[in-house]
Amino acid sequence: QFESELTGEFKTVSLESGKTMNCNAGCEVLFRSGSASAVGNSGMLDVTAGSVTNAGKGMTTNHLYMAPVNGSGLKASNSVTLLVRGTYTIV
Repeated sequence: QFESELTGEFKTVSLESGKTMNCNAGCEVLFRSGSASAVGNSGMLDVTAGSVTNAGKGMTTNHLYMAPVNGSGLKASNSVTLLVRGTYTIV
């Protein structure tokens, strides 16, 4: 389990293709580059667009996302670079 919430700062995180980031509720993810889709029953909240990105749907570069519940997150379909604030695991 990884977390960047202790300092309140965003941390740069890279995901390899096929890896999944599972976030705890309230975790913020700024999607910087690559290709990934949302995972989890509740998907990810796209704070930038004011909408929900449902599981299996693609995430948009330079959008800020928030996990609405534990277990929401994203799966990388190629190398992904993120800025993350909050608690998450990578599997």
